Amino acid sequence: MAINTNSAVIEFLTNSVNLDPGQVLGARKSHKWLLEQIQYLPNRHNDFPPLYPEIDIHYGSFARNTKIRELDDVDLIVGIYGSGGTYEHYGDEVRITVPDGTILRNLCHDSSSFLNSKKVINIFKKYLGEIPQYSNTDITRNGPAVVLNLTSYTWSFDIVPSFFTNTNAEGKSYYLIPDGNGHWMKTDPRLDQERINRINSTLGGYIRNPMRLIKYWNRRPTMPSSPSYLLECICLNYFEGQSSISKYPDIEFPYILSYVAQNIIYNTNDPKNIEGNINRLSPEERKKVSSRASVDSSKALAALAAEKLGNHKEAIRIWTEIFGSAFPSFG
Repeated sequence: MAINTNSAVIEFLTNSVNLDPGQVLGARKSHKWLLEQIQYLPNRHNDFPPLYPEIDIHYGSFARNTKIRELDDVDLIVGIYGSGGTYEHYGDEVRITVPDGTILRNLCHDSSSFLNSKKVINIFKKYLGEIPQYSNTDITRNGPAVVLNLTSYTWSFDIVPSFFTNTNAEGKSYYLIPDGNGHWMKTDPRLDQERINRINSTLGGYIRNPMRLIKYWNRRPTMPSSPSYLLECICLNYFEGQSSISKYPDIEFPYILSYVAQNIIYNTNDPKNIEGNINRLSPEERKKVSSRASVDSSKALAALAAEKLGNHKEAIRIWTEIFGSAFPSFG
């Protein structure tokens, strides 16, 4: 229970929205150990591809510190040495050609020199399952990743094998990750990390808590859920248009939500300039999310107005309408 709105918001963030610090520490320790085990695999198995640990990178909302409870997955990109391979674009698809006489040649499409990303994922899956500590772990392939569903933790590890391109004429380099269809696609999580760090620094370090509130709101069963990365990009687009923001996340929340209402109905371009439009919600889903965001933005403004008048009980009642019963009650 809370005696005022500010204490209620702090309690809500601490107990229901933000990740538990102990769990975060445990996840970081366990993924460090996992990476160490992966580095041994080429020495243990002569058909495992050579690794390039210098390009290993953590990505996703856990790496960007925007993930909310409960911690369900930790994303890792594991680098592979290219062994003289080259890549070319075939429409939106990237194909990697590897030379004869390399371990990677054994992982190509049948009767082809094109590297098969499904075979690369499968060899990770095979040998991760032979690590004694993971012998009873459910290991599956899901799109571009090998997924380790650990029985000893509440979270899984999504392990994405990747190559790293040489710098092109424009001074850019990319990670090439599985596309889910046997070939590869470009990405660059460094750009996402740089963007959020830059914006956060410009705005005093205050952007992550309101972003997490938006993500929690997105989980409410009052509308279709938007993909987390899409919502994060829309929030960052909002922040990029601000010269300053409040350090209190509840004050910023209705304005971000209003921006979501106005912009979720349109396409959203990938800020990395790699994927194009990342808003794959249907027109009907976009309309429903926009409508709910508009309604809840107005409610949040009403809660702020009640708080300003000293009516914390009413403010907390309204915030509970927005966020549900996990929001602390007044008293």
